[in-house]
Amino acid sequence: MYAKCGALNKAQDVFDEMTTRNVVSWNALIGGYAQSGCGEEALRHFERMQIEFVSPNAITYACALKACTIIRALDKGQRIYAKITEKQLLRGNAVLINSVIDMYIKCGAHEKAREVFDEFQPQDVFSWTTIITGYIHHGNVKEAFSLYDMMHEKGISPNGVTFTCILKACADAQALYKGEEVHGHAAEGSWLEKEVSVANAVIDMYAKCGALGKAKEVFDNLASPDIVSFNVLITGYVQHGYSEYALGIYKHMRLNKICPNAVTLSCLLKACGNMALLESGQHIHAHILRVGLLGRDTVVANALMDMYSKCSVLTKAREIFIEMHDRDVVSWTTMIVGYVEHGFNHDALKCFEQMQLDGFSPDAITFACVLKACGNIKAAKKGQNIHALLQKSMLEQETLVVNSLIDMYAKCGLTVKAQKVFDQLKHRDVISWNALIAGYVQHECYEKAANCFHCMQVEGFLPDAFTFACMSKVCAGFGAFQLGQKIHSEVVKYGILEKDSIIGTGLVDMYANCGMLLEAKDVFDKLPNKTVVLWSAFMEGYAQFGKDEIVINALDKMIQEGGLPDSITMTILLNVYSHRGLLVNGQSYFELMSEDYGVTPGLEHYTCMVDLFGRAGHFDEAASLIKEMPFSVNLTLLNTFLGACKNWENLELGTWAFEWGLQLHENDGASFVGMSNLFGAFSMEEDTGGLS
Repeated sequence: MYAKCGALNKAQDVFDEMTTRNVVSWNALIGGYAQSGCGEEALRHFERMQIEFVSPNAITYACALKACTIIRALDKGQRIYAKITEKQLLRGNAVLINSVIDMYIKCGAHEKAREVFDEFQPQDVFSWTTIITGYIHHGNVKEAFSLYDMMHEKGISPNGVTFTCILKACADAQALYKGEEVHGHAAEGSWLEKEVSVANAVIDMYAKCGALGKAKEVFDNLASPDIVSFNVLITGYVQHGYSEYALGIYKHMRLNKICPNAVTLSCLLKACGNMALLESGQHIHAHILRVGLLGRDTVVANALMDMYSKCSVLTKAREIFIEMHDRDVVSWTTMIVGYVEHGFNHDALKCFEQMQLDGFSPDAITFACVLKACGNIKAAKKGQNIHALLQKSMLEQETLVVNSLIDMYAKCGLTVKAQKVFDQLKHRDVISWNALIAGYVQHECYEKAANCFHCMQVEGFLPDAFTFACMSKVCAGFGAFQLGQKIHSEVVKYGILEKDSIIGTGLVDMYANCGMLLEAKDVFDKLPNKTVVLWSAFMEGYAQFGKDEIVINALDKMIQEGGLPDSITMTILLNVYSHRGLLVNGQSYFELMSEDYGVTPGLEHYTCMVDLFGRAGHFDEAASLIKEMPFSVNLTLLNTFLGACKNWENLELGTWAFEWGLQLHENDGASFVGMSNLFGAFSMEEDTGGLS
């Protein structure tokens, strides 16, 4: 009694006071220790029992095997099995057979477990479930499926544990076909009605395999869904990007008077973050505070931080982080990710340093994020220090981390180091190749990028949308239209041109830069989703070849189709009006761009307008615009104005622009050339000589 209730000290006292002990007494004590997880004590008493000349029976051996299982004592387990075999106790003893199989399975000796199983051919469901579960836990799903099929053929009916385990294996292996078969068997035996855990396993299997409609169908047929039923369905919806459905299930859950737990709330917060539903996230936050879960559950606090970060309320995420008592690596990483995603790269690096000072070891995601921060701000030295940290850790060959390392070095302009890291990577993926190719493209090393692209395909890697987008820039960069046409045909072959506007934009840009405007227009016309970036690439391509009328018409068509120009589009348009001398049109768009299109005029737009006024000879308007600009003047703008003064021989304003330019940068060669040309227009060689 004491042993079964877990009062082992009292059980031991009673046992020690016994004058006569038999096998039943020893079994009660040994079984109690084994039942309570005290494997060492159980085995100590098992040995003591034999020293005192009490012979173990089948029950004793079963308890001793359980003790070996608890402490993973394979050697002792094998010796006990040898004794059992010697005494011929296994034949017909299902409990003992199960104990031996379970011991071998949990100690990692699968082959031994299978030998015992095959030798004695047990007919009870427990033995079959034990060995099937063992194979599943150690990742041998194929053998588990094979045994399940044999079990079915022999007419041995699975129990709830069998179904739950095999369905979990189907979910983890994404084996939908097998999961459907097992679901059918479970339904035949009415297991979904008998045990909600089996129904939950079916829902989870369908959800993880992406068959959300079937998961919902099983869920809807449940008479009394429990918290796990709701959680597995909500989790499935969130994992597959159907966050709105997850929130709908949550409402259903509340109507059923089922209170969400930490798992539910964490998933729902992820759903809110994915859809940037700040208000819904705040309601869940309020519920968490009401039930007092925030201070007690780190997982929930981490999910809350992540939600606020994704909803761009980083101050709130930081507030939760600061107030946390029990941070873990995920807490620090979530905060670092938030900083990086919102452009606070320096803060991310400070957080990373504090994380280490507080004794936390960064994981792969942490390293990937801080390396991204280094790349974003070109912090090469800091990135190299982090690389040195990586070399001391066990993460140096983690593909995620190494890809970030390649990307960091590439963004910092250290392409030789990026290539070296890439060459040392044992397990490359498409992202590894993309990081290196993108780095070469960024620094205009187009031939090296093209060579990487070729090697990537030779090694059997299929390029993805990002690879093709990079390669279209390569072709545009050095006019390799033949390679561009090859990439175009591959994009069409893989059926991704219409799905990815970035690739389409790259191809339009590539063809336009190569002077192949008809091909650029053909790609443009075939793309169903025309983004503002695509429109701008199309307009820029035609503008650089003087096709101004087509550019102006394209803008009108873009607006008719519901598109709105952005800052780049407006720069292209103002340049076109400037080149054509259409002062009224340019002035009208410049004045309305903020009000009508939500584009705040930037320095590049003011430069276009100064050029437009200058070409038209409207120097007073140009000078007024320069003086009234809401930000500092740069040399590009002043030199643009100086060029117009030369064309119209306006010495007074040209001198004014030149003197202003000297205040900004006294050694600017372009200003001196412009002023020299201006003086030359007035045949003022003596003043020109004075400039030297």
